[in-house]
Amino acid sequence: VGHEWIATVNDETDDHSLYLISPSLSAPEITQLTETQVYNVSGSSVSAARDGSGLIFVDSDNYIRVIASDGSSEAVISSTGKWKSVALSPDGTRLAATSIYIDGSIYIFDFVNPENNKVVRLRRPTTGEGLSSGITLFADALEWNLTGDYLIYDAYNLVEQIDGPGISFWDICLMQVDDEVIIPVFTSAPGVNIGNPAFASTNDIIFALDITDDNSGTSYVAAFNLFTGYGYLLEENLGNLSYPDYSSDDTRIVFQRQVGGVNTIRQISVDSTKLQPVGYSVPWIEEGGLPTWFTIEQNCCQGLRGNANGDAEDKTNIGDVTYLINYLFGIPPGPEPVCREEGNANADVEDKINIADVTYLIDYLFGIPLGPAPPACP
Repeated sequence: VGHEWIATVNDETDDHSLYLISPSLSAPEITQLTETQVYNVSGSSVSAARDGSGLIFVDSDNYIRVIASDGSSEAVISSTGKWKSVALSPDGTRLAATSIYIDGSIYIFDFVNPENNKVVRLRRPTTGEGLSSGITLFADALEWNLTGDYLIYDAYNLVEQIDGPGISFWDICLMQVDDEVIIPVFTSAPGVNIGNPAFASTNDIIFALDITDDNSGTSYVAAFNLFTGYGYLLEENLGNLSYPDYSSDDTRIVFQRQVGGVNTIRQISVDSTKLQPVGYSVPWIEEGGLPTWFTIEQNCCQGLRGNANGDAEDKTNIGDVTYLINYLFGIPPGPEPVCREEGNANADVEDKINIADVTYLIDYLFGIPLGPAPPACP
């Protein structure tokens, strides 16, 4: 539940500032978030917090900035201006970044435990016949999975041949961040570049990507399932990189396309597999690029805690008590409270829902004398 936005970098000649645009196809709301110019030579120069509370972006001087989603509290958080791309972990505690240098690295910053900051040197196994070694020169677009333990990223590689010139190409890899285990997602074909991965919002075995075939001069917006190994070409993109991103509910993909020298942003619907298109893409916004779709979450808890069954009138009564009892002790257990904060009626600091919440509500509703009212929502 919340308000959906697509963060977009303006693509006018003299302005690359950051805008928030509602995803409506018919009457989008458009708000300039900041006049600060954004570095627009990366597939991941903007990253939104999972709860939509704010964004992290790289400015045109390659400093990393943070800004609240209402445009307040903008601040530079890097000490140097050397950064190219950023990705904020789902829990907001870690940041992955790449630099503007050819350093073959991804930088991991831990906001909670800075002693865990580290630089991961990227490696790519090379097994092809006639190839002697492979070097990852640099990474660019990157994104965390839903649990925040893997990064998916694209990288530019150079592979030397025993006879002849080296082969350079873009590909996509997965990295287990804590153990630094790197797994190539695809086996690259000569002249084919694969990049700009973006996980689906509700399922991180699926991601959208760009596929560019230098042999034919074609490019495609595509989607791929890591588990099944199946992928689909959603739409040809006129030789352009698309920088795709899934909608918050994974029913649409937003991407950019250059038409007549002007960057336009388009949307295409996908079916329940999140992989196959439903019809063709439609134009959405002109003179914009690098779209990032996110939702500013609204607090589901309203007024006082205790409305465990999600009563539309926000009343706390015997219905909430029976709802919690059924959830905790039913055979089989009943559904989880619609809003955990409401179910955590006694405001347990560990956000647990248990028998203590049931007895708290019983005491409040029927005690002699009546017990204290539930605490206010956060």
